[in-house]
Amino acid sequence: MLTNVAVKKVSDAKQRTEPVFAMADAMLQSIRTRAYELFSQRGFNDGFALEDWFKAEHEISWPAAELVEEDQAYQLTVALPGYTSGEIEVTATPQEIIVSAASEKKGAAKPREPAKGTVRWSEFRSNQVCRRFEVPNTIDTNQVTASFEDGLLTVKAAKQGKAGKKIVPMAAAA
Repeated sequence: MLTNVAVKKVSDAKQRTEPVFAMADAMLQSIRTRAYELFSQRGFNDGFALEDWFKAEHEISWPAAELVEEDQAYQLTVALPGYTSGEIEVTATPQEIIVSAASEKKGAAKPREPAKGTVRWSEFRSNQVCRRFEVPNTIDTNQVTASFEDGLLTVKAAKQGKAGKKIVPMAAAA
């Protein structure tokens, strides 16, 4: 069943008072730290920065996602199986979309204690996720919608000044 998800719309990208911004910043710092740990485990050898970053991101905050740019809008799809629409929060600024979700279910998986020693790979996660997606073109925060169906969140964000414009062929304009 398709359900709408509320979108918090922040028209000024510098206004970062919502708690989700602090959560996204903390998640980004955790990814940075883990990517550096991976880099150091390689003996500080160059050439693997992107691979280290993706591996760290996957370990820390990975719901699968896809961002598609169209002529007039962006469409973001995020896999959030096991969540309900009420547990998902979408925040949009002119330059980014932040998706966060936290399960409120009784008996939901609790964050586990970190293993002693060096963790080489882990897919254990808490019941909380947060992903931040930067977009190259400014979006109109008033034209951002989100829906959730079958474990997939779909966010549509119109580019600034492009929503609803139609291209009229020259022959038809005469």
